[in-house]
Amino acid sequence: MNLKIRKRPPHEAFLKIVFQDPLDENSPVVTTRAISPQEERIEIESPPMRGFRNYHYYVVLVDLYADSSLQDRLGQHAQAMLYSMPKKFEERLRKEGF
Repeated sequence: MNLKIRKRPPHEAFLKIVFQDPLDENSPVVTTRAISPQEERIEIESPPMRGFRNYHYYVVLVDLYADSSLQDRLGQHAQAMLYSMPKKFEERLRKEGF
């Protein structure tokens, strides 16, 4: 997922990215990363996960914080991502244990 930064932070800021876990919707996968004032776009990649259901939406939340303590939230972005692949590829992956 690529996001364009509308208003750059005046100093280094931090992102907390929350990925919906396809195997357990009550236990999201959380990552963090710093962003610099020079960045114009943010590229977000999920950690490896299994159990995605075809033609199902998964939510990714991106919180922007003032510093690494993740206490002062400056903003939030929510994105629904559709997992979709042709049926024949899905069947092949299932047979291979994915």
